Amino acid sequence: MSFQFKDPDEGDNHLLISIASASGGGKTWSAMELATGICGDEPFAVIDTEAGRAKHYRDRFNFKHLDLGPPFTPERYMQAVKAAEDQGFKAAIIDSMSHEYDGEGGLFDIHDASNGTGPGKWKNAKQRHKKMMNGFLQTRMDLIFCLRADEKLDLSQKDDRGKVMVQSQGWIPIQEKRFMYEMTLSLTMTPEEPGIVNLRLPHKIQDQHRMSFNPGEHVTADAGKMLAAWARGEKTESPDKELWDAARRVAQEGMTHLKQYYEKVLDDTQRAKLKPIGAELNATAKRADSNRGEIG
Repeated sequence: MSFQFKDPDEGDNHLLISIASASGGGKTWSAMELATGICGDEPFAVIDTEAGRAKHYRDRFNFKHLDLGPPFTPERYMQAVKAAEDQGFKAAIIDSMSHEYDGEGGLFDIHDASNGTGPGKWKNAKQRHKKMMNGFLQTRMDLIFCLRADEKLDLSQKDDRGKVMVQSQGWIPIQEKRFMYEMTLSLTMTPEEPGIVNLRLPHKIQDQHRMSFNPGEHVTADAGKMLAAWARGEKTESPDKELWDAARRVAQEGMTHLKQYYEKVLDDTQRAKLKPIGAELNATAKRADSNRGEIG
């Protein structure tokens, strides 16, 4: 058997995208916008574990629907994805992937039914989940996973009267902890800003994909088009790496330096080019100021 190496831009990539949010965060709508951009005029597949809720969008988007009920085992998810691939869909949305984790027949139920003890009680569940993920990685179809998210709360602090203070620590996707590592990109949204990527919450967006998601703006089909073009190996709008790297270095000096950089060094064109990482720069500057305060 011979091995043949190809240029890395020949377009044999496929996308694994996760969108996490609590109810009302816009994950289903955003997933359908991305799938529309990926598929163009062709329909995409929707694997619906939410009792047919995806059908609410049938007048807005062009898709074919599969109602997937329990048990939500890893094998049934993989079978549904394989069916979509065999039927020629370019992209499939799985809404929700969280049922594979904590739904009927999912990983927790597999764990509870195991005869193992201690950490070994998770062995069967983890092996079956891993096999499913390996199947997803081999699928030559773009996959968009909708994940439910829980708000992580900090109850460790009390006020002056001894009353527990409830402090939000952000939103955590409901899935196996290594799931996100396999994604091409992952997004998190909140009910307060539905359909808008929140870069202050857990996410994975490499620089070459940042151009598809502007802070404060809704996810659109254009983002799906750009991602699909990148996956095909086509030339897409690229970030100004030299400018981005320079701005990131300035942000590490704190908010005062960052503001002066924007006001006195950059022109309007350069400021526009930095828009995709604006939230990141502000967060870096604030963190730098906070670290200096702790040291001082």
